[in-house]
Amino acid sequence: MPPRKTEDETALEAELMGEATPVLAAAKPPEGGEPPEVRLHPILSNEEYRKAQAAARVKVDAEKRKAAMKSVEELTVRQIQAEEGVFTGDAVQDEMVDITLELAPFADRLTINGMVYMHGGTYTVSRARANVLNEMVFNGWRHQEEIDGKSRTLAYQRARGTSISEKTGIVRNAPQAA
Repeated sequence: MPPRKTEDETALEAELMGEATPVLAAAKPPEGGEPPEVRLHPILSNEEYRKAQAAARVKVDAEKRKAAMKSVEELTVRQIQAEEGVFTGDAVQDEMVDITLELAPFADRLTINGMVYMHGGTYTVSRARANVLNEMVFNGWRHQEEIDGKSRTLAYQRARGTSISEKTGIVRNAPQAA
């Protein structure tokens, strides 16, 4: 037979199990006075219990601040990388290149991670981003030609309409920078 539990052990076990904590003080108030203070913890005094709660709040607030600082730091790193064109850590893929978008007739813009790239615009982006944009442009034209019933190889033969005069060097029909 297990040993009999004391009142304090029973109260502590009830609190740990999420049950209502029994009042450890006398149930009847003394005559003509205020009722006795209810104990908040079976072992700690009410003052010690409140100090432990305050310490826990400080600890939780510190953890929340630490997580918020880490989040802001990571966001700032991504923003700086985007501004400087450093995304992959690979020198070739992070090289900045100019790209002019000539989108299919049904599209007026491409959007990547909230960044909008408009038809006819010339943008300086990392080579990795330029590769993604070129793929999106190609797939857009391939889709347009597919719904028009044209050959799939037409995308490779599409005239861009830009010409350079041999005599004067004048460029005609070149895409304009946005």
